[in-house]
Amino acid sequence: MDATPDPTCNIKEIARQYLEKIRQRNDPLLKPWNDAAIGNPLQVFTVNLEPSFWIIPVQLNQKVIGHIEIDNGRVTGFTLFYKNPESIQTCPKVVTRITAGEAKLEAKGILKKHINAVISEPVFVHDGPKNRLAWMFNVRYDDQIRYQVFATPGYAYQRQII
Repeated sequence: MDATPDPTCNIKEIARQYLEKIRQRNDPLLKPWNDAAIGNPLQVFTVNLEPSFWIIPVQLNQKVIGHIEIDNGRVTGFTLFYKNPESIQTCPKVVTRITAGEAKLEAKGILKKHINAVISEPVFVHDGPKNRLAWMFNVRYDDQIRYQVFATPGYAYQRQII
């Protein structure tokens, strides 16, 4: 019996190759990436829960110092989680910047207003543009999604579905 290949293996290899290219740039801002490692890829979804692209954490000293974005098997960009290479201690511990549990706490004030609703578990999405990343909760009334609540570090917001 053939095992189904893990699609994240190829994603990680693409990210590893890109990390090597970044290391060759000799850019002082990217110096922490010289000692960094590639973490596990995370699938990012659309607000309609369709797979969209992957973000792959770049990790150093138990911090995520940035991520590499891969869409359709090719690198489309990368993000730094620091402004100064000397201040990586301020970087998050997870590529989503907050965990799903922390997203629940961030969105608690909005979600608690939906007393009779069924609220989904959080899914990591891009809300419109691919750089607008957030945890999303679908809020269902009468088996229909009526609201989407989004949580990011420091704030949460909701959108009514019409």
